[in-house]
Amino acid sequence: MFAAAGAAADTAPEGSPLPSVLALAHAEYLRGEQRRLVREGNSAYISSMAMGRLHGDAVRELFELAQGWASAAVPHVRDVQAHHLFGWAFHRAGEADLARWHLGMVGRYVCDVPWAFFGSPRTEAALAMSELGVDPRPTPGDDVTR
Repeated sequence: MFAAAGAAADTAPEGSPLPSVLALAHAEYLRGEQRRLVREGNSAYISSMAMGRLHGDAVRELFELAQGWASAAVPHVRDVQAHHLFGWAFHRAGEADLARWHLGMVGRYVCDVPWAFFGSPRTEAALAMSELGVDPRPTPGDDVTR
């Protein structure tokens, strides 16, 4: 899964949101591990806490991909989803400024993925935004037609 996502991210056209598939791979992996721990008899809460944060090389790689995409972004129908994926990953990694920036770019739009992997998508996204101080309400002059 990580190899396929990494290859897709590495070969994505410049400005494409496709590199966010690596964040999706991390979310799918953590969801699978969390489910495995629950099947083994651990409580859902304990399993969730045991998964911890993304860290190290994974975060550095996601940062480089997100930075590359953001610096050359070409408008795309998947931009909001990519921001949610990177926002989720950076929130999970404890990188508040990066998560805040990405989640601040989504406005009022919520994507099920990756939030639905860990609970109600609206609730999970709202909790992350609240923790980061992101206000999803549009301000005057914002383009809310995305």
